[in-house]
Amino acid sequence: MEFSINTPVMRVLSRRLVHIGLAVLIVGGVVFFVDLDEVLQSIISIPLPVLAAAFGLATADRFFMGYKWRHLILAAGGRLHLWRTVSAYYQSAASGRLIPVPFGAEALRAHLVCTAGVPGGIVFGSMAMEKLLAFLGTSFFGLAGFVYLLAGLQSQIQGLLLFCSLASLALGGIALWVFLSGPAHKIGGRLSRLYLPQKCIDPLRNFSQIILAYQKKPWTICINMLLVFVEHGLQLSKLYILGRALNIDLPLGMLLAVLTLTMFVRRITGYIEGLGLGEVGSAFVLVVSGVHRETAVSLILMNYAVTFAAVLPGMYLLFRSGTRLATSAGQKGAGNS
Repeated sequence: MEFSINTPVMRVLSRRLVHIGLAVLIVGGVVFFVDLDEVLQSIISIPLPVLAAAFGLATADRFFMGYKWRHLILAAGGRLHLWRTVSAYYQSAASGRLIPVPFGAEALRAHLVCTAGVPGGIVFGSMAMEKLLAFLGTSFFGLAGFVYLLAGLQSQIQGLLLFCSLASLALGGIALWVFLSGPAHKIGGRLSRLYLPQKCIDPLRNFSQIILAYQKKPWTICINMLLVFVEHGLQLSKLYILGRALNIDLPLGMLLAVLTLTMFVRRITGYIEGLGLGEVGSAFVLVVSGVHRETAVSLILMNYAVTFAAVLPGMYLLFRSGTRLATSAGQKGAGNS
């Protein structure tokens, strides 16, 4: 029997080998280039009240993410209890830690809310809007931090940096406008009818209708964008108190700017969440910005650990959700027999 790299088995095996290779490189880099004893001592030195506060911020962020998503679902005409969205976020985050499959956690989050009775078009439309607004918010903070850090290099390039930042935000606004543009959706509909099978047309039409519904509710988008800023503020506060507890002595403005850049790195590497590339990129930003290497690794490790601890309830909810699904299936089978 011949095996080809194009077979499903070989494709999965190839991805696994890449994942393992990246993990080995990351672990090897930490072992050979970082003093692990110093990292351990830094982590141990963090006061328990600081850890408790960071855990509280991570938990509040989880609830706030659910509230923000529910705001978009309700605006699109869906009906869902707040706890359902929070529970879906907890379970998807837990599954992402257990099985780091790209987009797997998002698929589970969508599935959990669909099974709660929300139409699929509303679920996927609200998730698409949520992701776009979150990316715009992270880009805004990241660019602001980038400008703050580089503005002091040469006074003659400050204007250029400001122009580039405003241009980037303008491009983000244009992307949002296209996303909500009726003509763009008409063009997309024509292309889908030409190149996609008929069974895909109706779901895409429903998705398009949900997205265009947001066009008629600009205040919904504005309010949700403000909620994005609050959410980022929670995440930034968590990183800040952990950084100060680890004795990062950068000035306040510079530290906040560096931390916003680490958040931006985590966002753009989110599609390969679980491989550790986001953590490595964030540590690199911290080191380049003048943070001690071992301190940077300690901050990234503790941020991951605190976030992991905050999503642990999701593992229980995930187990409970799976038990209920199995029980429901058994009851249906018994009723049909």
